[in-house]
Amino acid sequence: MSEAEEAPGSEGERTVAFLLSLRARGVRDLAVLRAMEKVSRERFAPTRFADLARQDVSVPLACGQTMTAPHTVANLVSALEMEPSARVLEVGTGSGYVSA
Repeated sequence: MSEAEEAPGSEGERTVAFLLSLRARGVRDLAVLRAMEKVSRERFAPTRFADLARQDVSVPLACGQTMTAPHTVANLVSALEMEPSARVLEVGTGSGYVSA
């Protein structure tokens, strides 16, 4: 990996790179982007995959399940067109990241 391709070093740089990658994939909903900035995916990913948490990839969970790629999560949540006061019942939350 060349120096230009290296992953950003600080948490802030990783967060910015993560958000920019979502924007590059077409995510435009600012409320969803703000939520994804605030809710640390690392807290929901298995420890051994924490290095993948701020990347736009699916992450393996126990029992053959996966944590959905962030751009997919963002598009699904955006499609709901929720108001801030909305209440949502999510069944089968997996890691809990989308609910958070």
